Amino acid sequence: MKLNWKSLLSLKAPVIIAFVLLWNAGFFLAMYLGGGGLRGGLTPIGMEITGYICLVACLFSLSVATIRRVQSILIAPSRAENFNTKEFYFIAFITGVLAISRFAFLVAEVGDKAL
Repeated sequence: MKLNWKSLLSLKAPVIIAFVLLWNAGFFLAMYLGGGGLRGGLTPIGMEITGYICLVACLFSLSVATIRRVQSILIAPSRAENFNTKEFYFIAFITGVLAISRFAFLVAEVGDKAL
């Protein structure tokens, strides 16, 4: 399976910029609320925030890949020939696995403290 990353650039520029900014802001918020530094993302609140960020990214990628109305709104007409759903399904898979792992670690950590 060969991925063509030009497909991601078929999105309109403001959509790409907003996605990257929200993704990074969410992870910075998780690190800040978790106590700062890289370990902040590994605290329960950090894991919860990053889990939701990954879940939203997964749902966004799935909606771009499957819903024609979303595609017509978010894909730039001048770059529509580059659009391919395969790359968006791949991103949805990766972010979905990340979300599940974050929530699983969160449940495991809370479960350990309950014992």
